[in-house]
Amino acid sequence: MAFRLILILLGVAGAVEVPAPPPIRFVEEAAASGLPFVLENNPTETKHLIETMAGGLAVFDYDGDGRPDLFFTNGAEVPSLSKTSAKYWNRLYHNEGGLKFRDVTAESGLAGKGYDMGAAVGDYDNDGKPDLFVAGVNGSALYHNLGNGRFEDVTAKAGIQNKGWAVAAGWVDFDRDGKLDLWVVHYTKWQLPDDRYCGDGKRGIRVYCHPKYFQGLPSTLYRNRGDGTFEDVTYRAGIAAFAGRGMSVAFADYDHDGFADVFVTNDNMPNFLFHNKGNGTFEEVGLAAGAALRDTGKPVASMGVEFKDYDNDGNPDLVVTALAGETFPVFKNDGKGGFLDATYGSRLGSAAVRHSGWGLGLFDFNNDGWKDLFTANSHVNDRVEQFESQVYRERDSIFVNQGGTFR
Repeated sequence: MAFRLILILLGVAGAVEVPAPPPIRFVEEAAASGLPFVLENNPTETKHLIETMAGGLAVFDYDGDGRPDLFFTNGAEVPSLSKTSAKYWNRLYHNEGGLKFRDVTAESGLAGKGYDMGAAVGDYDNDGKPDLFVAGVNGSALYHNLGNGRFEDVTAKAGIQNKGWAVAAGWVDFDRDGKLDLWVVHYTKWQLPDDRYCGDGKRGIRVYCHPKYFQGLPSTLYRNRGDGTFEDVTYRAGIAAFAGRGMSVAFADYDHDGFADVFVTNDNMPNFLFHNKGNGTFEEVGLAAGAALRDTGKPVASMGVEFKDYDNDGNPDLVVTALAGETFPVFKNDGKGGFLDATYGSRLGSAAVRHSGWGLGLFDFNNDGWKDLFTANSHVNDRVEQFESQVYRERDSIFVNQGGTFR
């Protein structure tokens, strides 16, 4: 009788249809909102590698009026790598309310000087006002929020060194002393004369070179001293030995030991997972933990990353964007200190395999309790259509999360 009842219940359960998730709809409002920003990556016929990387942004309430404002990084003139005119300025737009924005770059002091890329927001001096770090090719900058609508460049005063091409950065209190520390991600050793010719020489079609021709660099970790200055603890923390072609960084306590861990995506190299040992040092455990590579064992062009719980099991997972043909890798946290390749189990693999993704966001767009995925897409090669059946300009993507799988 009990067995029959189980069969009946199973039959009923199988007949119940899972309701479709609420629809996700966006309306493009940039022009109407007063956001005319255009990224000036300054592409050249020489195909400098930096031209493929520009375009960071930050959303933060810099003046404490309760409305999030927008900051965009921008490129610069080539070959000087200097912002020689206002069209190359980084841009800060003040949120006026009602989906209207006003350009306040000139009075804010955030126009910048060089070829900039990443942006990271954090209140490093605990004064209640968010500060800004801008990562760049020929120099990075730390801006202190003065609280009057202006920012002060305190890079040198704070002890922040410019150690090569920085792509991204993030703020994290890695030692749990109540002060935000700064993790800076570097890409490669690069100078303008280093650009080799790549492409079809016979047809005179030059393209951006594969990153394998460029030597990677380690991340830099700055410990916040609490007096407005930072100490470079890269070697002491145990991360200096790990050189990669870093693209992005994300933080989460993946093993629930109370200390924030660090994941760095690498372009055509194994990704890094730095486990925080809780004593001021890290150990790189990417391969051992199953997060450095997909199960194929082949590195991909890992770009953006989210370190969040996509399947609602209470453990932070990893979702990474990559290029067309590589899929967007998903590493599911197994809750035991490791990760499982869930790229195809989550159905994101088949859904994303044709796309080339860069930045991404994992958020619940339709308020159904499951985090959906947005990816900003474009092929890396602006001349790909002359070589293969791919397109350069892609639409961005939304993947709806249906109970832990994506569509």
